[in-house]
Amino acid sequence: MTDSQKFSLTAYRGGRRQRLTVTARSLTQAIMQARRKGYQSVRPARMLLARPRSVAGSGRIAAKIIMIFTRKLASMLGAGLPVIDALDILHQQADGKVMQAVLADICSQVKSGTSLAQAFGCYARHFNSVYRHMIEAGEASGKLDMFLLRLADYLEAQHKIRSAITSALFYPLTLLVITIGISVFMLISVVPVFAEIFISLGAELPAPTQFLLNLSEWLGQPVHLVGMMLSGAVAFGTERLLRLLPAYRYMWSWLGLRLPVFRTLILKSQIARLCHLLSNLIEAGVALPECLHIASSGSQNLVISAALGRIADTILSGRSLSELFSQETVFPDELSQLIAVGERTGTTEDMLDALARYYSEEVDTLLTGLTTIIEPVMIVVIGIVIGGLVLALYLPIFSAGSVLSGQ
Repeated sequence: MTDSQKFSLTAYRGGRRQRLTVTARSLTQAIMQARRKGYQSVRPARMLLARPRSVAGSGRIAAKIIMIFTRKLASMLGAGLPVIDALDILHQQADGKVMQAVLADICSQVKSGTSLAQAFGCYARHFNSVYRHMIEAGEASGKLDMFLLRLADYLEAQHKIRSAITSALFYPLTLLVITIGISVFMLISVVPVFAEIFISLGAELPAPTQFLLNLSEWLGQPVHLVGMMLSGAVAFGTERLLRLLPAYRYMWSWLGLRLPVFRTLILKSQIARLCHLLSNLIEAGVALPECLHIASSGSQNLVISAALGRIADTILSGRSLSELFSQETVFPDELSQLIAVGERTGTTEDMLDALARYYSEEVDTLLTGLTTIIEPVMIVVIGIVIGGLVLALYLPIFSAGSVLSGQ
């Protein structure tokens, strides 16, 4: 084989992670050879990253577009269509220039002999670690269509949770924006008119009215508005830069799990995501340590990611999954207890799938209850803010007799 290459792979056999070198014509063939020798969860020891096209590297791809693309690709491969032909068709049907450019480059790489996992690995900005690991596992097992179907189910479940959260927050955020807009309009346009009337009276004004006039005067100066906008831009830019620091992201992840109202919502949505992913990976034949590493790398909450990383590093010691979950305080006791039931009955993946459905329903229930509470609260807040502004403006008029008598 004059055109053969040596590929460095990592895999699991006998419960231990091993590194091996395989000679083959392509990465896919190397992975298949290792699988035939009894290795599990075979993957490249180091992903080869090709340089993405400049157009493909700019902009973003909506999560819904990636979800639909994954479902279509899984259906085409399940129908027996070759990967390259399926990518060609999806490239022609792609929505948006960024998605078209990405698929064009991925298709070109696959035609040149690059594995699908490596091609997707060039665009980590658009396809996260969970996505890429699922593709790798599918290629390694020779069941890419099945893994893509599971990946599509996983993406749809996550899209459902995100959509539910967005819908629950849309109404109160809209009311908040409207309230702020009305308040600013009144302070800039309405209050100055009343200010002229109050000045003509020449008497001491009530404290709320005087505060409102001072605030209106302050906002009426262009330099202050420009300063506020610049301060907001600086704060936004600083926050974006701080997101690059793991310690900063970990702090926000920790804080999110401490907020009284949102702690339960964040935790249960993360657990639903985790259980759905682990169930699919285990049922597809991926080794448990590899499943945990994939889940750890794909978790959006760094506190949970760190906990999963510790579990993944300890699972090879022979301890049960439920025992390791019970030792991580971030996870509720019911999670480890139900996983233990699945381990005793030999249906861990079924139990994880049931847990994913259970926690997803819990998230829906929490969002419904939260929306029911937030809506009247926001209406009361808007009434207090707008009513307070109006009351502060009319206080001097209500007491016009005493004001005039003081002249």
